[in-house]
Amino acid sequence: MANSLSLLSQVYRAQTKNSALAGPSLSAVAQHVVDQSQRGEWYLLAVDRTGERIIGAALSLDSDLKTVDTSARLDGLHVLLVAGYVAGNVAIDFKIELAIRLGATQVRPVFLTDDVDSNTSSLCL
Repeated sequence: MANSLSLLSQVYRAQTKNSALAGPSLSAVAQHVVDQSQRGEWYLLAVDRTGERIIGAALSLDSDLKTVDTSARLDGLHVLLVAGYVAGNVAIDFKIELAIRLGATQVRPVFLTDDVDSNTSSLCL
């Protein structure tokens, strides 16, 4: 039962932090995604709704970013999976497997984590 409450607490915390991601914080995360995607031929794919918001903000910073979704083949593409705060890795693992099955040759997830020492958020690669 303690594990169930712990997971529920983690889910609640991730949802709360994702819903609060806005303004300068969202812009900073989006800039990190832009920087990361420009280090190669990366195509952006959202893992969750927060990932969609981050990609949208990134596109407002750089309209030349490449995006994809899972409605088409990803043959030969390098895919950068974008997610917000996560309570576990199930959704990310699912999207990694799906991107590979759709033909992506490289898949790298990026998601938000807490920086405990500075009480800020950072993008985890």
